[in-house]
Amino acid sequence: MPKVQQFRKQTVQQKSAVPKSQLPKPPEMPTEPGKQDRICNAVHIGGLSLGAIVLLGSAYGISQAALKAIHQTPVDWATLVGMTLLTVVVGLVVRGIVWASFAGVVMLATHLKAWHAQDQIARKALKLKRFFPGGTSWAAQALLGQMVNRQQFKEVINFGTSEWESTKKKDQSVAPLCSYVGMAHQMQGDSHSAILWNERAVELFQKAMTQLEKVDSKTKVPNREFVDNMIMQYASAFANLGANYFGVGNYGKAKKNFHAALEQLNRVKDNSQKDILVRGINEHMARLKHW
Repeated sequence: MPKVQQFRKQTVQQKSAVPKSQLPKPPEMPTEPGKQDRICNAVHIGGLSLGAIVLLGSAYGISQAALKAIHQTPVDWATLVGMTLLTVVVGLVVRGIVWASFAGVVMLATHLKAWHAQDQIARKALKLKRFFPGGTSWAAQALLGQMVNRQQFKEVINFGTSEWESTKKKDQSVAPLCSYVGMAHQMQGDSHSAILWNERAVELFQKAMTQLEKVDSKTKVPNREFVDNMIMQYASAFANLGANYFGVGNYGKAKKNFHAALEQLNRVKDNSQKDILVRGINEHMARLKHW
């Protein structure tokens, strides 16, 4: 697979982007927060409040027990060690509650289509990213998803590029971000930049696929939906890359990436999204049958 760096000098803005008349009408976003937004905000605040109560209550109990152990003669070292270990456990529990109050609510907002709440909570999480050891790629992806739905492709490129540059750990968690930015460049008519970002997406997804190499459509896995979604994203990155290479006339690489996409899609159970993607790939492959 070509390395991403090979395309840095090839980024050339084409004269025309995809005509707006060919784009589907973006879904209407409510201008004011609705019931779903209020539910998500309530869960978010409730989760943070629970975390604060657990933290303060535990801190008071642990400090009282530790002081009592210190004032004993001799000092009760066993209790002090126990309270130290309990402090670590409480810290992990509180961190989990706070993480769920952000990431969990952002996912809930996606399910409920509470776009206002999702936007506010995701942006708040990005400002506090140093407090999330696992990163905040989930928050960036939620915002990018909204921008794509609104067809705000320039905003997707600017925001996605900024997040990529500020993310220290380049792992599979930011692969969807690269796919979003690549698609936005494609919609803007910049195939070379789209290739750059989709190459990044494929490379990062590939790291996550090592544990799923033997999974096929008949394999029983604990969370089939999650696994299929992951493979679908990987296949989509290949398909987008193939379409971009097709757009710049590199039919050899286009065909190679389309075949890679179909190979991944064969591992996924049948669904409507898979059918749409396979149909689009086959349309491109029909144009390449004599190449």
